[in-house]
Amino acid sequence: MSLRAVFLAVLTTFALPAAVGAADEGKIVSVQARLAYESTGVFSVNIAPPSNFTAWNTIIGEGDAREPANDLFVSVTIRAARKHFNGSTALTLMLRSKKGRVIASRHFKGLFFRDETVVKNLYVQDAACLGEVDVSAEYGAAKVVHSLALNCGE
Repeated sequence: MSLRAVFLAVLTTFALPAAVGAADEGKIVSVQARLAYESTGVFSVNIAPPSNFTAWNTIIGEGDAREPANDLFVSVTIRAARKHFNGSTALTLMLRSKKGRVIASRHFKGLFFRDETVVKNLYVQDAACLGEVDVSAEYGAAKVVHSLALNCGE
């Protein structure tokens, strides 16, 4: 491959996306939340809506949990029309209490869409008994919010 061909490939992949419209920035296709099981080290099924997962006393393996789980793994999938680097649209993942207190968050300033898809994650420790919370993903003008009930009690 000639130097010119390499230069054009790099330019097409990384430089030109800044000149394309918002439609190429990508869109949120899913926001998921999974419990981190403590006996096996695997993750639960997605517990975010539309799931009907009951997350009651998951810290001791009750509700619909298959085993004890105290931590939460949140992931967002964003899909774009083509492979590119998007350095202009930020992604924010956040877990908030119903009163608005930020429990955990991550902010990503640049996303590389390899094969048109990128998945970013937020790991929240000690989440099992947080109560009613909102998991949100904001990407450009798009926002997806899911409510979770992570309750504990007798």
